Amino acid sequence: MGHSDDQILDDSVPSDEGAMPPAAWSLDQRLLVWQTISDRRASLDAMMWQTPALGMAAQAFLFTLALGADVADASRVTAAFLSLVLSALVVQLMAKHRRHELLDALLLQRMEQELGFKTGVGTTPHDRPAARHADDWETASARLARALPGPSRFWQASSFELWMVGQALFAVAALAVALVTLTPLGEIWRP
Repeated sequence: MGHSDDQILDDSVPSDEGAMPPAAWSLDQRLLVWQTISDRRASLDAMMWQTPALGMAAQAFLFTLALGADVADASRVTAAFLSLVLSALVVQLMAKHRRHELLDALLLQRMEQELGFKTGVGTTPHDRPAARHADDWETASARLARALPGPSRFWQASSFELWMVGQALFAVAALAVALVTLTPLGEIWRP
């Protein structure tokens, strides 16, 4: 089997022997590195949310086949199992993008503290919301509660976790379609 990204990177990164240590970098060089990592973090965030969107399009196609009345059982089961595999692939890829995005966010937060970003506005751009509004968190929370409909637990929930649960539900539905098709219950779908 293949190697993880970390193993590939560890084996392919050239030695930094003789390189200028980061402490010797100019402010412009440090800001350039910060900007590069910030751009990469934003790209990873975008890819993380593109993953389930593309997966949903593929799921819609596969479920159209799996639930079609005039589709042969073998095709129905194949589409359902492909949907099940697709759900697992979407979860893995989304989690991988999330992992890399979080690692970059933590690196940026550390760089921002070292660069003194916190002194200018009282917080670093990559601090958590509670830290970014620490001076008046109660007022910010009250304004958010008035501005957003529904229970606060819903809009405070992690969208990443909700999408992971949604993908798990697609996997369960795909498995159910395959099992129903392969059992006598499948007779209810036949014309």
